[in-house]
Amino acid sequence: MKLALLAFAALLPLLAQDNTPALNGNDPVLLASKNVEKLGSPKFTAARGGFTFQFVDAQNKAEFEKNPAQYEIQMGGACARMGGGTHGNSANYAVVEKKIYIFGSDDCRETFLRNPKSFIGK
Repeated sequence: MKLALLAFAALLPLLAQDNTPALNGNDPVLLASKNVEKLGSPKFTAARGGFTFQFVDAQNKAEFEKNPAQYEIQMGGACARMGGGTHGNSANYAVVEKKIYIFGSDDCRETFLRNPKSFIGK
């Protein structure tokens, strides 16, 4: 029984991590740096902030790992319009000033994009 509990406790961090590729599987390095949507490969992944990111190649994965704050989803995964406490959907995203933001709804995304500076940095 004790061994089973230890094994379950060891698996908890893996269960908490959502392994569905963030950003619809698009490479965050290409999104942030060039605003280009290109699907990454399951062979090149990295987990950060509760999201699993895919990359087109090992070079982009290495670039992400060297400077994750530049390429990861901003605001800790919160909806960029609603802020803390409201989680965004990593499939509903936008790139603004080479940073990736996610949103809880299409309305949030549209409102944010009309005046992003009023939401960034709050």
